[in-house]
Amino acid sequence: MKKRKVIHYGKKFTVLVCVALTLTITGCSEKSEESGVMVDKIENVQSENQNEGGQEDKKNSEKNEDTEIKKENNNERNSENEEKNKLEKSDNKSQETEILEGDIRSIGESGIVISQVFTEDSEEDEDVMIAYIPAEGSSDEVLITVNFTDSTKYEIKTVVNGGVNGDADVTVTEASFSDLKESSSVVLTGHYISEKEFQAELVSIYDFV
Repeated sequence: MKKRKVIHYGKKFTVLVCVALTLTITGCSEKSEESGVMVDKIENVQSENQNEGGQEDKKNSEKNEDTEIKKENNNERNSENEEKNKLEKSDNKSQETEILEGDIRSIGESGIVISQVFTEDSEEDEDVMIAYIPAEGSSDEVLITVNFTDSTKYEIKTVVNGGVNGDADVTVTEASFSDLKESSSVVLTGHYISEKEFQAELVSIYDFV
């Protein structure tokens, strides 16, 4: 009976060992499979992170390129605006109202050519200005072309007593283009178109009596 008992327990022990080994192997196999799954998951996450990082870097690069393009466009616009402002200032300066005096040298269909009058201080009296015109045809003479338009106004200023009493010695009457005569003295109000071209808005014809 003892032998049977030992054999009985031996078989049971053997069965238990086999079961234990089976569980151990199964557990190891499951752990191995789980480890493999975990490694795959980690690799997938790393791959996804790399892909996301690459996409993010690409987006940042594209964003930086867009920013640079916008900066270049803004610089171009600023440069264009500066040029435009310069041209506007130049145009405004060229159209500032100025006074031009001279004697008529020739008369055309829609304008005249005058010899410009110059002024200088009197050597005898500091408070007196002397007006003069260089000799006709001399190198000092400055000829200016004066243009008229349909809106140009004309007037005759008749001066008595040499104009010593100012406006009291001057009588103003309306005039027209036909009242212009060669050698007449004129005072023109308008603006320069170029260095030697003038656009007249008002023509005052002086008649000294």
